[in-house]
Amino acid sequence: MLYMPLHARFAVDFDRDADGYEFLRLPRQGITDMAFLLTNTFQASDLQIEAVGHEPLVVVAHPDHPLTRRKAVQVTDFAGENVLLSRSDCSYRRGFERILDESKVEPGSILEFNSVATLKECVCAGVGISILPEVAAREETQRGRLAVLRWRDQGLRCKTLMIWHQDKWLSPALEAFMTISRDVLGNFDKAA
Repeated sequence: MLYMPLHARFAVDFDRDADGYEFLRLPRQGITDMAFLLTNTFQASDLQIEAVGHEPLVVVAHPDHPLTRRKAVQVTDFAGENVLLSRSDCSYRRGFERILDESKVEPGSILEFNSVATLKECVCAGVGISILPEVAAREETQRGRLAVLRWRDQGLRCKTLMIWHQDKWLSPALEAFMTISRDVLGNFDKAA
């Protein structure tokens, strides 16, 4: 069932560049009805939080990067590599950095980006490697601009959380959108 034909007057605004957890002020202040967040843990007493799926994480590089030719890559292979990462408040970045720290792996350089699109363009240009949600890298990998490294330790995933204010009245249109979101994101989870 498609959502928009059923609720043609319902406005949907997707803001992928929201500023970390700061974007959660939007449902708190009633500016937005609902938000999605990719993270494994999040708590807020004034917000309803529902895990609706999981997103696999992938380590990507330029297709000609030497690590792409390996049958398997270990975390120690990331030593000396330039690592391009999202903002410091990004949960999957923190998880990846924890794995590097626990393995005592020192990257060559860490470059931080506010924009996933800019980060991907730099990886496509051969600047270094990165960890991203699979969905964020899908188009570039399908077009041959990025390659997914066959990381042995890979199996990283992050939850997709649906978040709304606990006192928010859920209109029939919003409830329908939430139901479809659960179905779609739950199906992504089963396919992963």
